[in-house]
Amino acid sequence: GLSYPSSPLHAPPRPPLPSMRRHSGGNFAGHAPEDGGGALGSAWSVSSADRPDDGQADNPEAEEDRFFRKLPTRTCVRLSRPKSLTAIVDRLSRDLQDLSIHHAGLDGKSVQVVVQSLRGKAHLCKLSLAFNRLGDYGAEALAPLLEKDGCKLMYLNLARNHITPEGCTALAKSLAKNRSLKHLDLAENLCGDEGITAIADVGVSAGWRELVLSKNRMGRAGIAGAARLVRESTSLRSLSLYLNGIDVQGGIMLSDALMMNRSLTHLDVGANPLGSHGVYSLATMLSRNTTLESLDLRGCEITYTIPQRSTGGHSVMTRYGKGTILGFKGKNMMKVKLNYGIGYMHPSNAYWTAEIKETLKKQPNDMGFFKLCEEISKPTCSLRTLLLSFNHLGDAEIQRLCESVIKAGMLKRLGLTNCNISTKGILYITRLLRRSKSLTRLDLGLNTIDKKSARALGQSLRENKTLTSIDLVQCRLSAGINSIINMLPNNQTLRTISLGGNLLVEDHFLLLSTKLRDNYSIEDLGQLMCRCPKCKNRLVSRWLLPEAVTRGGAETKGNEFKDCLAQILGRNKLMNRRGRKIMFLLGLKSERLGSASPLHNILGSSEILERNILRKIFEFWD
Repeated sequence: GLSYPSSPLHAPPRPPLPSMRRHSGGNFAGHAPEDGGGALGSAWSVSSADRPDDGQADNPEAEEDRFFRKLPTRTCVRLSRPKSLTAIVDRLSRDLQDLSIHHAGLDGKSVQVVVQSLRGKAHLCKLSLAFNRLGDYGAEALAPLLEKDGCKLMYLNLARNHITPEGCTALAKSLAKNRSLKHLDLAENLCGDEGITAIADVGVSAGWRELVLSKNRMGRAGIAGAARLVRESTSLRSLSLYLNGIDVQGGIMLSDALMMNRSLTHLDVGANPLGSHGVYSLATMLSRNTTLESLDLRGCEITYTIPQRSTGGHSVMTRYGKGTILGFKGKNMMKVKLNYGIGYMHPSNAYWTAEIKETLKKQPNDMGFFKLCEEISKPTCSLRTLLLSFNHLGDAEIQRLCESVIKAGMLKRLGLTNCNISTKGILYITRLLRRSKSLTRLDLGLNTIDKKSARALGQSLRENKTLTSIDLVQCRLSAGINSIINMLPNNQTLRTISLGGNLLVEDHFLLLSTKLRDNYSIEDLGQLMCRCPKCKNRLVSRWLLPEAVTRGGAETKGNEFKDCLAQILGRNKLMNRRGRKIMFLLGLKSERLGSASPLHNILGSSEILERNILRKIFEFWD
């Protein structure tokens, strides 16, 4: 299941049972260690997989009880497919702060047991019940937890729980009485227009900072409700409307709302049929909005004119007889008037005339994209992240985009994954890398990069001094991979270069390990895989490399460079961590945090921290 592991300062020893899995690396605090070696600890998750077959597997309560006796008091628990949910919930700590229960089959009745147990947890601030079957009854059952006095819940995740408009309405009534929630995730539900409108009405005054409404079959009324939330909310920082069927009219609604918004910093409208005209309206908004920093337009067909689904009056022949098209419902259903009444059917059941086919045909149109580039090039544009992946971009579009990014000098991340970029387009991007002084992350995955393009890309990376991450996954780098590898000794700023999914053989790994000896910044190479017949497509994971490759029972020199590669990446990670720590400590002007410190504005004038405490804070952050 999904998990959000924590990064401990002092991790307790691993329990002897294989079903208790410790997660390392992440963002959230865990429990206090038993030896009292620090205020932060590890997060532990209980899973029904890999249970020990010791004769007690048939008694889940005794087994779970033995797990809990082995562990100290926990403040962070993650459960995935547990066998006995009741036994676990009854033993949760009173100091519980973070609870995640995924893929547990929770329904409306079983969630009542969880809610009843959590009502006594005064410190609970994060609850995730994603990938269950709560439904409307389960959403209504959360009311006692959300409405109780002194509720400190700040994060609620109910993604993929089959919640319909009735459940959203009941949930909205409970959320209206809650003043602590900051993050709400309702992705992949069946909220519909009525449910989205109810949630948006509450969110206007609720003080939420993040709202996820992806994949909710949103109609025109739902988009209007989301636009009203954006227009009137003064606290919302992030809004995700991914894959909701937002068309040109929906883009215009959001654009008008964003012109009046002064709080939103991240907007995700990916996988929506905005088309060129919808992107044009959003680009116009950028000239008046000064707070939006991240815009996600992945898969929005931004270089095409999306036809309007309003072909009323056209007659078609259906399998049920001749009818008249009244309009379209969403993307896949059309409203047809037949002799016996009005109904909906799939377009595949109709014989289209030439006139209708021409009306519904997408036409190339880059007007919206050029308007977007024009707004990006202005020094007043606040965008720092622009994701244009999964859109068809020609050479003219790539050239205009690169020129705008160079002129503005403000964009930090640019996503161009699977944009069908040609060799000429890659050459424009190499010019961007040589001249840009702000770009730190570039995604070029799933684009074909031939030998000529790879050579130019490698030369530009030699000269670039700002890029820290580049994605080259599945770019068909075979002959040109050597040009990318040869630049590593000359670039000491790149920390991540993803080369997974490319045709790498043993010679490439040998060259990679040789060049990385003189590089002290690369920490991650992605999920590499050796394609030579002797390695049998063995995966080189991000942290552990495959076992020794043998030829006829004897180890070869291939083991040496693989072990060396792992050691080099570990060395660079440690050195980068130490360097960041030194820069952090050098920022302190005195033994105590005074008014001249860069953290003074964050912590406030009344907060005075000693330097050793700041060291512990930095170790946890890192």
